[in-house]
Amino acid sequence: MSINLNNKKVLNQDISSGILRSFESLIKVGNSLPSALEVLVQVESGKIKKILERVYTNITRFDMSIGKSLEKEGIIKDTEVFVIDRSTSALEAIKSILSIRELNGNFEKTVMSLFAFPVIAVLIGLTIAFIAQPTFHGMVYSLVDQVQVTKGIDVSDQTELMWYLEDRSTALLVLELYLVFIISSISLYFYYLKYNPEIIYKTFPLKAYDDVPYILMLIYNLQKVGLDQVRVYRILKESSPKGGWTKLFDGLEKEAVAGRYIYSVFQRYNFPKDVIMVLKSAEVSKTFWDNMEALIEYVQSTNSSKHKSLKSIFGGFSSVTGFLIILYFVSGLFMAMFSLQNLSMALM
Repeated sequence: MSINLNNKKVLNQDISSGILRSFESLIKVGNSLPSALEVLVQVESGKIKKILERVYTNITRFDMSIGKSLEKEGIIKDTEVFVIDRSTSALEAIKSILSIRELNGNFEKTVMSLFAFPVIAVLIGLTIAFIAQPTFHGMVYSLVDQVQVTKGIDVSDQTELMWYLEDRSTALLVLELYLVFIISSISLYFYYLKYNPEIIYKTFPLKAYDDVPYILMLIYNLQKVGLDQVRVYRILKESSPKGGWTKLFDGLEKEAVAGRYIYSVFQRYNFPKDVIMVLKSAEVSKTFWDNMEALIEYVQSTNSSKHKSLKSIFGGFSSVTGFLIILYFVSGLFMAMFSLQNLSMALM
């Protein structure tokens, strides 16, 4: 039976990170990475056990490296193989991989936490209005007609409904336009993030603060295992975790080959000015690699403070806005019910 050793699997990052944390815990108490794998094969169950058994088989029967075997089962990525296989400390390698993963997606999470409520509130309000419009509109104007017939009084000009209850087609049109706007905005964001991230970095500097430590840590982890600059950038260019970074790593490789400073590449990618200045200073003073951890820590600290600042500015505003939007749509329903009550009394 032939086995395709090149058939890579894709594993949910939460699951793969959970496996790496299990390795980390066992290594901390004195196990090597291979012995930690043997322990996990024995103690895990279900899907995780089968994955680890395949990893173990690839290593013991097919003489595959631990990094390659973990990559084949989707536990680590292409760019993380060198970190595992070339690192002198498996524990530090796993910590580095996990720390990189924790840096991913913070901007999107912050935006979601701040603006999801108002966005969803509008969607819910328009949907309720679209569903409720026929009922309220029909009942109100039916009573208006009855008052005019039985009492001879025209009260149509005194009975006004909110726009979203007056005309169902208008409510539907606004709902459709709103959905198109939201979907188009999200699609454009991820499109540019994938193919032209420099546009996103210029528009949303906080996203750049998110990605800089991720990029620097990728570079640093490969450099720590003994690879020279050119090879580091070439590996990242060929197996970039994000498609939009391929051009960035290609630019870094070209600058490194030419022996020029690399900060200019980050500058062309619209990274924040303070980050560029720190990178430039480190390169000019020949302390770029020696101070890489400090550089990463600086950007992470700046990033964290900016996230907190954004949340403090928009956190309360977002909640209040969401409630006001809901109140706006609900008030229209209450006004319609109040009109129904007045019309019913007019018929008595």
